[in-house]
Amino acid sequence: MSAAANRAQASTDANRWLPGSTRWDRRIALSDIEIAALAVLDPQQLRRNKAVGIPRRTAGHWRALTRLVEPLDATVAGLHHDGDDRFRRAGRQAAAIVLAHCAETGRSWWGWTPCEWAALCGGSAREFTAARSMPTESTVRPFVVALAYLLGGFTDFHRLGMFNRFHLACLIFGKPAVAEAMGDAEQVLDRWGYRLSSARTQMHGVFSQALLLNGSPRLADLSTSAFEVLRARPATEGH
Repeated sequence: MSAAANRAQASTDANRWLPGSTRWDRRIALSDIEIAALAVLDPQQLRRNKAVGIPRRTAGHWRALTRLVEPLDATVAGLHHDGDDRFRRAGRQAAAIVLAHCAETGRSWWGWTPCEWAALCGGSAREFTAARSMPTESTVRPFVVALAYLLGGFTDFHRLGMFNRFHLACLIFGKPAVAEAMGDAEQVLDRWGYRLSSARTQMHGVFSQALLLNGSPRLADLSTSAFEVLRARPATEGH
């Protein structure tokens, strides 16, 4: 398979459980109408302030961006968090960042390479916020990485530096599912004689990355063949 075909398949696998994902328009090139609409909307307007809503003067531009906005909004809505306003705000800002990058590249994310997603997510939290044209909260970057994972099939986590992989896995799969798998694994390790009290945080990060790379929160899906694939992934190289 070509690199583009591999990315398309990874994206399809990652968002297979998202409502409506099978009917999304995955054209890579933006239409002239979409390019014009993105050119009109500034970074603040792209964030779609919930309290203000979409002004009538820009409503037409947002309608022109429906094929881009629909997948972004559906994916953000499917992420798992406690519904706190800062997380809702982070989801809208993450979608705005992706739309702004569509405007910069003239292409939808369906055609972005892992390197492009990695550059957008930044090599660190500081690099990510420094690249933004507007003040951006620290809660936003994990949401951008989640969009990269679900919409772009992005798994090059080694390009992102240090970040909370447990938080990302909980956003993607839901904390109960991740905690259940992790608890079952810890029980097995405990029976083998491991004492995780001093290394629990590190174990959570490594285990969360394994779930993410395997595309499933189920411990049973981490089969022998799955581990063979995980060992060959750049994100686990040297570990």
